[in-house]
Amino acid sequence: ATVDISYAQNLIYLKQIGSSSTITLEQVGSNNTIGSSTTSSSSTGDTNDILVRQTGSSNIHNFAIIGSNNKYSSQITGDSNQFTLNCGTLLTSCSNVEVTETAVGNLNTVSQTIKGQNIKSTLAITGSSNQVTTNISQSNSTSNIAITGDANNVNSTMNAVGGTGSTLDISILGGSN
Repeated sequence: ATVDISYAQNLIYLKQIGSSSTITLEQVGSNNTIGSSTTSSSSTGDTNDILVRQTGSSNIHNFAIIGSNNKYSSQITGDSNQFTLNCGTLLTSCSNVEVTETAVGNLNTVSQTIKGQNIKSTLAITGSSNQVTTNISQSNSTSNIAITGDANNVNSTMNAVGGTGSTLDISILGGSN
């Protein structure tokens, strides 16, 4: 499924249930929303491949994943955007999930809360004054965060509950980070 909405203030709310889906959500312009600041769009199932792409400023995307063996990618270009990913819940973990997020711009807010094991998370940001918060719980997970720019703030937590360790790699190039 592909949803392409361009050059306006648009709202996409997706609630996908099922496995082996390929989903692309794309918005171009400012003040667009996928989900909302209080309600996430969601994918529930296994082996889904999800791409969220937003180009513009002051956009919001809030997405939730429940299931295993999923791939989630987000590509954000612009300033003052907010993007949130929740993978798993208190009752259901998301396992063997690959998360790739990229952001190019300034004053963006990135939040990841991932409850599951065997997670591979990659986050790359180019820009200044961005705020990053990641929290990965469970075991055997890897988080790679690479930021290029000034005055960025990263708060990252990994908690290998009930299993073997995880790896956190943070690389920041720039001043006043």
